[in-house]
Amino acid sequence: MSTSDIEMDATDRQKFARGGIFLVVGGIIVVAFALAGIEASATLYAGLVGASLALAVAAVSSEEPLIRAIWFGPGVAAVGVAISGTLPGGKLGTGGLLALLGVVQIITAGMLSD
Repeated sequence: MSTSDIEMDATDRQKFARGGIFLVVGGIIVVAFALAGIEASATLYAGLVGASLALAVAAVSSEEPLIRAIWFGPGVAAVGVAISGTLPGGKLGTGGLLALLGVVQIITAGMLSD
């Protein structure tokens, strides 16, 4: 099956691409934590989930496309930081992988047809 075999309308492609943006933003946050030497803690998870919830409320109450595009990024970062201890690359590798998967998803969304 190729991407030309999958039919999506513009709204579905936009939602698919938005998922890729969530992954890229989450990956960038995880890489930033790795470079800054920030260690995983309950406070960090709570802050990331709280930021995601605050952005979700802002996305619902606002029609701002930027907020709608990134609101779940901190939630993805919380999961990325949590699983980074189990992967060989640590936070840097996990963040890079998340960002790479997000870019692939965004590119794929652009290749899908109506």
